[in-house]
Amino acid sequence: MTSYSNPVKPVAQSSTRTRVITALVLAPVMIVGIFILPLKPFAFFIAFIATVGAWEWANIAGYQKNWSRLLYAFIVFACLYISARILRVHPEWKIWFLAAGTLWWIVAFAMVKHYPGGTGVWNARVVRAFLGICVLIPMWVGFMHLKEEPHSSVLIIYVMLVVWGADTGAYFAGRRWGNSKLAPKVSPGKSWAGFWGGLATTLLLALLACVAFDHWIERIDL
Repeated sequence: MTSYSNPVKPVAQSSTRTRVITALVLAPVMIVGIFILPLKPFAFFIAFIATVGAWEWANIAGYQKNWSRLLYAFIVFACLYISARILRVHPEWKIWFLAAGTLWWIVAFAMVKHYPGGTGVWNARVVRAFLGICVLIPMWVGFMHLKEEPHSSVLIIYVMLVVWGADTGAYFAGRRWGNSKLAPKVSPGKSWAGFWGGLATTLLLALLACVAFDHWIERIDL
């Protein structure tokens, strides 16, 4: 009798290994940057991360040549610099940057919900490149806003834990119970189990953060 190997399991194991290795490498770097760096070096630190993200986003947008990806990363860095100069003169405008970022995610939800409708518009490379700016600039402003708050390091760590926790919870719940697909036209690998797993992990982290803040964090200076 001929036996057939299951190709899904090795791929899943490889994906898990990659995620773990990436977390082990990046998490210490982020933690050191968050707790050690003062405001201005922290601004450059997050700007560097955003610029690297722009390099990757350029590929998603359809700019696959190195020179075009480098140019896009430079444009995003220039936008970050201009934003920093504007906010230095008008710090009260920060709310408009954050509002623009929130508006973008509402638009993104609508785009996903109506997919594949509207692809004729946002499939254009220049539109996708602009969407990257709508993601990366508010991200930098948001980090800087948190850095200026009391207990800034703890707040930023909490945000990172929510993101990592949601992704991890969704991944493992989807692997275990992911039969019902969430949005097969958008991402065939995503499932409702993953959605609920990510949501449950986020709620658990929020509860733990509330307890920790009330009983411990306010007593120390972080």
